[in-house]
Amino acid sequence: MLIPNPGDSTPLYDINWKQIMPRLGIAYRITDRTVFRAGGGQFYNANQMNNFQILNLQPPLSGSNVVNNDRTNPTATIGNPFPGPAGNNPTALLTLGNIQASRNNRSMFLNNNVWQWTAEFERSFSQNFVAAIGYLGSKGTHIDTTISNFNNPDPGLGDIQSRRPIQFYTDSLNPDKLIPLSTLRYLDSSANSSYNALQLRAEKRYAKGLTFVASFNYQKALGVGYSVNESGPFASNVPQNPRALRADRARFNLDQRFRLVLSHVYELPAFRGAKGLKGVVLGGWSLNGIIQFTSGFPVTVGQSGDSQNTGTAASPRPNIVTGAKVDRVMDGRTLDRWFNTDAFIRSKCNGCSGDGIFLGPLGYGNAGGALFDAPAQKTWDFALFKQFRIKEGHRVQFRYEAFNFLNTPQFSAPARTLGDATFGRITSTITNNREMQFALKYIF
Repeated sequence: MLIPNPGDSTPLYDINWKQIMPRLGIAYRITDRTVFRAGGGQFYNANQMNNFQILNLQPPLSGSNVVNNDRTNPTATIGNPFPGPAGNNPTALLTLGNIQASRNNRSMFLNNNVWQWTAEFERSFSQNFVAAIGYLGSKGTHIDTTISNFNNPDPGLGDIQSRRPIQFYTDSLNPDKLIPLSTLRYLDSSANSSYNALQLRAEKRYAKGLTFVASFNYQKALGVGYSVNESGPFASNVPQNPRALRADRARFNLDQRFRLVLSHVYELPAFRGAKGLKGVVLGGWSLNGIIQFTSGFPVTVGQSGDSQNTGTAASPRPNIVTGAKVDRVMDGRTLDRWFNTDAFIRSKCNGCSGDGIFLGPLGYGNAGGALFDAPAQKTWDFALFKQFRIKEGHRVQFRYEAFNFLNTPQFSAPARTLGDATFGRITSTITNNREMQFALKYIF
């Protein structure tokens, strides 16, 4: 039944008021130059508000209808300019998850619950230089996710509408009328996540015109589900089987196994104290930059068409050929064949026509998520600054900035949809080629 009634201000979900967040931190100086730090804590945070704002799209007080008028047989006329949808088409709706029988079948939409912990050894090697090695971990539960294909049927033959788990709904204002229901966007907070990382850091604090920070992460982020509003670039945020989310547990769409970042500012010492024209022209220059080396984002392979016969909003994946191997980084990969394309074959329902194979018990594809990486990224953003002192407290700064300074192509992921003509090929870049800009900045 579609609830609440129009104008009813009853809260849509119950609130969990028991949200105590304990935290503990420890710092221990081992020697004059070495310190150990550790800490951990629990953090609650509100899930994204879009999951509630989007409820204003529910009927009967919202919605839209597009009418494509035919010149010879118009649907919208002067006498009936708003004809409405033709026939009794199934409606797409939204519903909150975490329905609990103990709460009168009301939703208990929970805030996300994240535990974080860290440990680090830091050592000072001089007055201005420190280095550290540490471990960071986190575990998240009650992470919000959107299951936009929640009412899709399992793979099978026959009419899709008659196989949906929920085929009809009723409006509480007219409970005797059955209304066909198509897709159902299920707003849930049952997803989970985990993150573990080895972190290295070296930092030179500002002295003699030079400062830099270098950091390296060796990390892995896993999760079940991913929010529809923060989808990673090369994977789906819709589960293949909406009633078996654990089958989609994999590396998060934004996980990068390795990440090295170096940022620096170097004020050139030459002519720094020069006077007159020489100081104006040759003094006050500085070099700045950010250098990044990162692993590629995870890639999930999908397939075109609806050979599973599950309807719209589906996110089907293929099967892995028996005995085939899909490496995270394939030896000998090229832009024309980035991964083992021969390892995939279309999945389909039992008895469905066309290419592909059925693997029981239901017919969903057995290819997992995030099987391999997109190309790594290597960028250098460079800047050259020049300071002109006007008077005390006033100066003009000239800036030359270049993004992707070496103009190195940063390739995007390969086509990842089985059935596409370019399947397995890389045909685009993920970032722009070198971009340069000049600027003047007045500081006072």
